[in-house]
Amino acid sequence: MAKKKAPQRLAGAEESCISPEQEAIIQWFRTVKFRKNLLGGVDEAAMWKKLEELYALYEAAIREFPTASAGILCAAVADFTPETVAGHKIKREKDNLTLQLKPTQDIAAALGNRKKDGQTLVGFALETNDETKNAQEKLERKNLDFIVLNSLNDQGAGFRCDTNKITIIDRQGATPYPLKSKQEVARDIIDRLVNNK
Repeated sequence: MAKKKAPQRLAGAEESCISPEQEAIIQWFRTVKFRKNLLGGVDEAAMWKKLEELYALYEAAIREFPTASAGILCAAVADFTPETVAGHKIKREKDNLTLQLKPTQDIAAALGNRKKDGQTLVGFALETNDETKNAQEKLERKNLDFIVLNSLNDQGAGFRCDTNKITIIDRQGATPYPLKSKQEVARDIIDRLVNNK
């Protein structure tokens, strides 16, 4: 969240939970003189931490956003969660196991519903098919000001590499960017945010 007060690290926002992309965005926030509160999710290595952390992140975002000038929602912790959590080991007693999942709380949609004039909300979309169409639908559905589209079909983009290739989509259209380092991509996103305001 971009804020107009001194930076503060919120409880639960551990250094180990920050991805390289998020850290690059944070560094560019500092460069353009933004102040920020960092709401940290969980990374792949910490995925099996207590599920309550997901709900704590939701509550922190709802609490902080009303006084924020902007929010950049880099990634959801998870889109689905088990309907029930076993209190003991699930024994392998048969060949098939069916898990019932339910949607998690949608932080981007919740903030989009609360967004006021003067606030900017930025989302991300990672797509594998119908990329632009799916990203545009997400932009509208969650009331975002612009969305950063990542496609896993682009070589050198996405996870486990130092580069990325994005398209920024708003209600006026789509702006594709060439393959760049993730630090340069972060700068493009922050520049767009600053110019959007």
